[in-house]
Amino acid sequence: MVTFLFGIFFFGLSLYLYLTWNFDYWKRRGVVGPRPRPYVGTFPKTALMDKNSNYISETSEIFRKYYRKHRFIGIFEYREPKLMILDPALTVDIYVKYFKHFADNTMSETVFAKQDPLFKPNPFIATGSEWKERRTDLAPAFTMLRVKGMYPVIEDSCQRLVSYINDLIESGQSIIASKNIACRVTANSLCSNMYGLDAKAFDDHSDFVENSLRMFEQVPTFRTILWTIFPVLNKLFPNRSVSKEFNEWFIGLYKMAVELRSKNNIQRDDYLNLLMDLQKKKNMSVTSSAANAFVFFLDGFETTSYILGSAINELAKNKNCQEKLRAEVKSSKSRGFDDLNQLPYLDAVVNGNLMGRGRKVKKTTRVSPFPFPIWKTCTENIELTDLDGRVVLIEKGTKIILPTTAMHQHPDYYHDPDKFNPERFTTGAGDPKTLKDAGVFNPFGNGPRICMGMRWAICNIKAVLCTLVDNFEFSVRVTEEKPSTITGMLFFSNNTTQLEFKRLQ
Repeated sequence: MVTFLFGIFFFGLSLYLYLTWNFDYWKRRGVVGPRPRPYVGTFPKTALMDKNSNYISETSEIFRKYYRKHRFIGIFEYREPKLMILDPALTVDIYVKYFKHFADNTMSETVFAKQDPLFKPNPFIATGSEWKERRTDLAPAFTMLRVKGMYPVIEDSCQRLVSYINDLIESGQSIIASKNIACRVTANSLCSNMYGLDAKAFDDHSDFVENSLRMFEQVPTFRTILWTIFPVLNKLFPNRSVSKEFNEWFIGLYKMAVELRSKNNIQRDDYLNLLMDLQKKKNMSVTSSAANAFVFFLDGFETTSYILGSAINELAKNKNCQEKLRAEVKSSKSRGFDDLNQLPYLDAVVNGNLMGRGRKVKKTTRVSPFPFPIWKTCTENIELTDLDGRVVLIEKGTKIILPTTAMHQHPDYYHDPDKFNPERFTTGAGDPKTLKDAGVFNPFGNGPRICMGMRWAICNIKAVLCTLVDNFEFSVRVTEEKPSTITGMLFFSNNTTQLEFKRLQ
């Protein structure tokens, strides 16, 4: 019995020391920050899974507490020290001026080639020289001219969306989940733009949509926490980010698209053609080439659908904004690609949604476009100077947090940030480029690794919003019932908003 009790004591002591031995990391370097506690670090609500809080809100709380007192602070995620950047100007420098010192995205450390053959080569995940090579190969597919060439497909998807909603209304099903709309229309545009194939996204059972929703592996929360606290477990038993079933389906779809095009000698100047040329030029394997296709898919389906669903929710809740956008759209003489960029209030609505919402938004419509901050890794030693003139050496391997949401929700930059207010982006002070240069508006990141697919995403979002307000009036339908619609998206899991649609006469 004594031996057993001693064993428990020794195990508890060892665990305590393991969890806390590095808690003086920032103190030894003269960096201020909240005091860490065993297991929870500086994020107790997140670590203890408080239902009234989450990682994003805790990050914002820490940001507000130390903002303007320091340019950066030291925090701990469980037991790992990380540097949180508070100064927007320093954020810009990390993205641009100091890029070579913070070239890698931290997420690369948790994605493994064997488990994630499609995800690991992604330019967002890749490290060293590989990310640049991949980005150089694929960037020509996402120029403004290329996106303009994709617009007819997006326009066709929007018209199919109108028919889909009209059919539902006629059958007495006027209550529709916003993520149902966002997911289907985005999938339809994406599949055609990417592969030249029809996703049949508006059918009751779309193979493309149903498989896409099974993209991410559902890792139990306990396993995620345990693997974070004990990083060695991730090396011994690495987690899978993208499900095995999805990998197999996606590679098979890529093979089918290539075979169909080769067999029928189809010539199209599109994304698949670019991938096929790259595959021949670089003698790439089918899996490597499919991984290039996955770059477009990941940017196009998951994130674009998520942001689009959020924008639809905001317009449904804010009728005055919906009516103002409708008036602008109907006053436009035509609806071509160039016309989308000549609608200032549409720009404001999109930017107002990309800004994200604050803490007071009702749960029924609370879908922020920013599920996570940006995590970077220091790739070369660098000295950073705090407001009091203290110089701190940031060593290679140190993790950096850029709290995008906290900056987007701070009243110093945005008056009443909890409110959806597109008008804030219609004045000189609300110019997106000015705000981006100031480091307080980075919905797609910044610098050499800025999101490649942002032009396509914005074009798709604008086209769908214009189509919806031009054809329908829609409002939030408050109900306790969960929407009976396709689910499974990583970011979309909390968007249970249902909307009531009425045809405009």
